Amino acid sequence: MSPSTAVIKLRAEDFQELGYSVHFANTTTKTQLEPNAEVEIVEFADKKVTLRVPRLSCSLGHSLLLEIATSKDIFFRATGKVIDLEHVGKKSTMITVEFIQYTESEWHKFTASFVRRQARVNKIFKMIKE
Repeated sequence: MSPSTAVIKLRAEDFQELGYSVHFANTTTKTQLEPNAEVEIVEFADKKVTLRVPRLSCSLGHSLLLEIATSKDIFFRATGKVIDLEHVGKKSTMITVEFIQYTESEWHKFTASFVRRQARVNKIFKMIKE
């Protein structure tokens, strides 16, 4: 093995998606999503998250109660306000929810699980390219 050759140990979990589920109740309209409604995390930031949700499930300024759980038993709960909204196609809406009440350590634990996962994927791709 030459000095520039690196060895990376691949694990089965490197190829498994980090699963999650998102549920929310619209506390402004007193409604909830259907149990099988698709909600996708698009982006997360320090005190907010952008989601793709079913169209007409909320409006700008609405208050939401969010619950997010991962396949790694990490649970996050927050209340927030819809601060941005953009319709995407006929069935979806992108919303940005700014957190009002939440436990900061739970949010950091949740986002850290995705950051660690992405760092591992980046390392694998970098090693493959070299």
